[in-house]
Amino acid sequence: MTTIRRRISGGRVRWAVGSCLAVAFCLQCHSLVSKLNQPTRTAGFGVTAAVAKMEVDTVDTALLVEDSIDRMAREDPIKLLQEAKRRYGQEVVDYTCSFRKQELLDGKITEIQGAKVKFRDKNHSVFMHWVENPGKARRVIYVEGKWNKDGKPAALCQPEGAIARALLPKIEMAIHGPEAKAASRRSIDQFGFANGLNLILKYSLIAQERGELKLTFVGEGAVDGRASYVFERVLPYTGEGGEYPDRVLVYHLDKETLLPLSCASYADDDKKELLGKYVYSDVQLNVGLSEADFEGETYKM
Repeated sequence: MTTIRRRISGGRVRWAVGSCLAVAFCLQCHSLVSKLNQPTRTAGFGVTAAVAKMEVDTVDTALLVEDSIDRMAREDPIKLLQEAKRRYGQEVVDYTCSFRKQELLDGKITEIQGAKVKFRDKNHSVFMHWVENPGKARRVIYVEGKWNKDGKPAALCQPEGAIARALLPKIEMAIHGPEAKAASRRSIDQFGFANGLNLILKYSLIAQERGELKLTFVGEGAVDGRASYVFERVLPYTGEGGEYPDRVLVYHLDKETLLPLSCASYADDDKKELLGKYVYSDVQLNVGLSEADFEGETYKM
């Protein structure tokens, strides 16, 4: 009898253990099926984990680009100028802006002058309406190859002053002639962001090749409320008519677009002898300018 009871007890134990194992197996299967039938887990506000990873990768890429630009600004300003030139060539076709300048002309510093500008790269087209301290011309339009005077490139100008406009509503003026040189250090065919970048880069590369360049990242600044990288370039300037255009050049590159929003040129290390200062503000890129924006008739010239 004792033996029989032991057999029954052992059998019950084995049956109980087997039942537990079976139940555990079923629970595991049920759990696995439930997981397979569940939707993909989301990573916050209904964004799937895969999409969230894509967004993170995109953000990381943007941060890498920003970090790369920051590093160039601090470690290789020449390379940043080349990148700025590349970006402009690929991304910009036209723009409008406000433009202010102050220059040393005939030994005297001019008043600050301001203009509303339209610019298109195609055929290098420029329209300037001088609204602050205009000189002899109130409006100027230049389109590469469109006008000439005595066989030389010319711009179409509207004189400042009601009497002058009544007598002569519009005139063609040679852009490299004595009148143009008396009004500005640089001719209108040298105007624009691309030309500005080219000039900064040109003389920097010449001086770098000769071991004469000092180009320093000064820090971060702002122009017209836009964050900028600030640089100072020093060249062995020997005066007007020399090989280099200035002794010290301080320029700002917009942190987002890398456009040269401000350039100030000096003849001395202390930056007291101003040669020229040029500032762009309210810049609107790729606005869709047409040939009609650079027609004299558009402005009753």
